[in-house]
Amino acid sequence: MAVVDAGKLRSELAESWRLLGTEQSGGVLRACSMTFLVVAGGADSPQDLGATVAELNHEHPSRTILLRLHEDQTGAMDGRVEVACWMPAGKRQQICAEQIVLDASPDTVEQLESVILGLTVPDLPVVAWCRCPESIPPALLRLANKVIIDGKMRPSAAAAIATLTRLQAGPFHVADLAWTRITRWREILNRLFLTPRMSGQASEVRDVEMAYAGKEIPTTAAYLAGWLKRCLPVINVRWKALEESSPDPAMGRIREVTLAGGKCAMTLRRPPGVGVDVSMDGVSAHLRFPLLSQSDLLREEISIAGRDVIFEESWRQAAKLLEAP
Repeated sequence: MAVVDAGKLRSELAESWRLLGTEQSGGVLRACSMTFLVVAGGADSPQDLGATVAELNHEHPSRTILLRLHEDQTGAMDGRVEVACWMPAGKRQQICAEQIVLDASPDTVEQLESVILGLTVPDLPVVAWCRCPESIPPALLRLANKVIIDGKMRPSAAAAIATLTRLQAGPFHVADLAWTRITRWREILNRLFLTPRMSGQASEVRDVEMAYAGKEIPTTAAYLAGWLKRCLPVINVRWKALEESSPDPAMGRIREVTLAGGKCAMTLRRPPGVGVDVSMDGVSAHLRFPLLSQSDLLREEISIAGRDVIFEESWRQAAKLLEAP
């Protein structure tokens, strides 16, 4: 079995920095705000992951440790280092960040804990983005201060919540990019209930219908319903599956949210494109609903320091709603 030595990889990084310093006449700035551990499957595109990390580095420069798990291999372990640089507009000095790529098979993951520990940046937080959390032993994740999953990659909302339930026992905060995807939905609903027309009507809402594309309830819809239940404990939530053979992934799967009760009658509908149609009391409006890239979602989530109590309470409410008959 191949052995990866953390000390050797650190030496290779030091040599890369030395060479950069001698080759760049304008000098380089070594930037690092955290260790960013990316755990991906062997089928994940390294080009796509690299592009996401590169975009993220502009705002959250890090030492990235990219761990790729090759399910079809055994006894495999390899490592290499890279330094990625970019030139900010109007500047002559390049900014550079480090990346360490580790290729391993699932049977070697537990042995990588000490290697990854030796590669983290001392005194800086460790954020782990787990694209395949079910394949990761808890010992590896305990190095992290924050663990980010993506419920969109789980087969259902129930499966995503089961993953969160398993992870919450760890010594880290847990986040989900599926929750980050509904930030705009929550912002719009908050703003609507603060308008003079709707002021005071939130407490009258009793019924919420959540319409979604596809057969299984998507994680985003479950989280949005859980957030509404947290805000309005008396509401009843109904699910409505829409017959769409191939939901447009660029739109997300939430299609329509209807709130009713007392004088309140509000519908938010997601048409094709980058907007959302809002209808309330006979008045309609079209609001911009920008599409967010993976790096946008990660940037937003990494900016949240500490526990996200609202998220924690919302996904627990979502779990109860999914269990209800």
